Amino acid sequence: MARYKLADLSTDPFVLAMDQADDLKPIPEKFAAGWLSLAPTILQEWRSAGRTPPQFVYLTDKKVVYPMGELRRLMRELMEEAQTGSERRPDSQRPEPPNKAPTSAEARMTKITGTSDPKHLGLDQTLMRGGRRKGVKHATFASFLAEGQAEDEWVFAMIPDRSPGKSVRPVDLIETLRLELSDEQIEGATCEQLSLAEYLERSVTYHRDKPDRDRSAEREATLRAMAGGTMGDGQLAKPSTRS
Repeated sequence: MARYKLADLSTDPFVLAMDQADDLKPIPEKFAAGWLSLAPTILQEWRSAGRTPPQFVYLTDKKVVYPMGELRRLMRELMEEAQTGSERRPDSQRPEPPNKAPTSAEARMTKITGTSDPKHLGLDQTLMRGGRRKGVKHATFASFLAEGQAEDEWVFAMIPDRSPGKSVRPVDLIETLRLELSDEQIEGATCEQLSLAEYLERSVTYHRDKPDRDRSAEREATLRAMAGGTMGDGQLAKPSTRS
C-alpha cells in the first residue's frame, strides 16, 4: 500500500499539526492520547502488552513520552487501514453472512491495534475516513473562537496553574507543542474535547480566580520568609515584584 502524508488522509487540524511537528518532539502520555483521540488507558494497555507502534520512552519509572514521529506513524497506519476498509465495506443496508471472514484491511487493523473497529479505540469514524473528528468544524483555533457556534468543539490540554489552588487553564492542544511545562503541570494535566461554550466558561473561571491565587502565593511567600527567619522584628514582608 502506498504511504501518504497525513495531509492526504485528513483535514482534521490536529492531524495536520502532527504532520508538521518535529519527529523527535517528546509528547507526554496524556497529550499523546489527545493527539490520537484515544483514551490514555489504551496506551497503557498497549505498553503492558508490548504492542508497538507507537514506540515510547520511559524518562522515569512513571513518566512516559512518545516521539511525535511515532504518533504520526500510528495515526497514518490507522487511517490508511480504516480508509481501505471503508472502500471495501458492503453497503450498510446489505445483510452480511453470519460468519463473514475479516477483510485484509480488518486483519491489518487488528494486528496494529488489537481490534478491527476504530470505535473501540475511541477514534472517530469520520476522522478515520479522511474528515475531521466529530464536533471539530474549524481549521484553526482562531477561527474556532471567532466564528464558532456554542456547540462546536476543540481539543484542549487542561493545564494546572502554577500558583496555589486547583484551577486549570484550557490550552489549545496544538499550542502545547510550543509551551514549556513543568513536570508537576504535565503530571496534573488532562486532555478534553470542549465545546466553545464550555471553553469560555472555564476560561472565565480561571481568569476570575487568578487574582485570588496570586495573592495567596504572595501570602505563602511571606510566611515562608518569616518562618525562615529572614525578616527582622517589626519588618513587613514585601512581595517580590519580579516576574
